[in-house]
Amino acid sequence: MAEPWDAESGRTEEPRGSVLVVDDSRLVRTMVAMHLKSARYAVEEAEDGEAAMRLLSRGTFDVIVTDLRMPELDGFGVLAAVKRLGLAVEVIILTGAHAQDMSSAVRALRLGAHDYSP
Repeated sequence: MAEPWDAESGRTEEPRGSVLVVDDSRLVRTMVAMHLKSARYAVEEAEDGEAAMRLLSRGTFDVIVTDLRMPELDGFGVLAAVKRLGLAVEVIILTGAHAQDMSSAVRALRLGAHDYSP
């Protein structure tokens, strides 16, 4: 994982933590990653749940920020896989779809999501 660059001092800083951002929308994924990088987090990006699982098999992350609705392996699938594998990583689920759907929030939290943000 790349270390965040400190433009002011011209050197890299120790990252505050590592985050995997998973979203099938390139725009959303990039915006979330840029925000986290500016806050000094080491960030990797995955375009879907399957890509996220490949990255998880090669490295460790402190937090996964994942979209709920994605083709193939969705955010619930990513969360369930993380819990099934016993990985010590917090999962935050974001969604723009079904923001009023409380059953999705309840399901995410019951599966062990750290947070659910409509």
